[in-house]
Amino acid sequence: MLNNSKIRNIAFRLLIGFLCVFPVYQWFFKPFKSALEHMARAPDAENASNLYNYMTNQINFEQKSLMDSNRPAVYTHASNHGLRFDVYGLTNSDVKKRLLVTAYDWQSTNTYVEDFQIRFFSQEQPRGYYGQHFESLIDEFHFSIKKTNSKN
Repeated sequence: MLNNSKIRNIAFRLLIGFLCVFPVYQWFFKPFKSALEHMARAPDAENASNLYNYMTNQINFEQKSLMDSNRPAVYTHASNHGLRFDVYGLTNSDVKKRLLVTAYDWQSTNTYVEDFQIRFFSQEQPRGYYGQHFESLIDEFHFSIKKTNSKN
């Protein structure tokens, strides 16, 4: 049978062990796990490229990119099962509506992409020293497909 001092000794060692292990998990393993869960993978990058090509073929964007004057001022960003489509300097409301319909059509045929955002910014400005964007966000639309897990 365990006496009081042995129980206190075991409890103290467990507490010290927890206090040593918890920060390691919290500050090292948890952020790494979170980064891996949200990191874009090859299919995500391929979908971003497909989205860019589809949208630029369907819609004539008048604004040209400051970084590459041969391309429109639209950019895609991939994440795990998600895409973001940023449009700069688009002011025509009819083209915006057509872009949203085209984006919805694209996402309905690409069910791998669960979260899809379209963001409209003011006209593209020259980048800062570290490549920051300084444009203000005008409007944002979010399309989401909720997948259900069925066990058959």
